Amino acid sequence: MKRTGVVALVALATGVITVVASVLVFFFFHTTVLERSDVWDFHLTETRNGGVSAIRISGFCRHTALSVKDISVRRVDSEQVVIVRVFMSRRGTTGDFQVDVPVPDGVNEVRFGRLQAVIWRR
Repeated sequence: MKRTGVVALVALATGVITVVASVLVFFFFHTTVLERSDVWDFHLTETRNGGVSAIRISGFCRHTALSVKDISVRRVDSEQVVIVRVFMSRRGTTGDFQVDVPVPDGVNEVRFGRLQAVIWRR
C-alpha cells in the first residue's frame, strides 16, 4: 500500500473514532425534558405539607432507556412549573419520580414539562 493510502486510512479511522466518541458522549451527558405524554402511571394527589397546600406528582418515564436526572419546580406568575429532566439510563438510576409541589395562596395552576401542560387548577 502506498504511503498516501495508509495516511488516508488512518485519517478515516480517526474520523470514525471521533464521530463514535462524540455520539457516545452526547447520549451519556445529554438531558431532555420529560413531557406529560411521556409519563406512565401518572398520579397527582393533593396534600398538606407543614400547613401549606401541596400536590404530590409521581409517575414513570415511558422511555425505558431513560432515567430521571433531576426535578425542578419554578414559579412563574400564578403558576408552578415542574420540569423533570431525563438522561440515558445507567446503573443505579431509574425512570420513576415523585415530587411534592407547594401550591401556596396565589398559585392557581401547576404545569408540567417544557410544553407546560396544565395538570392541576385551583
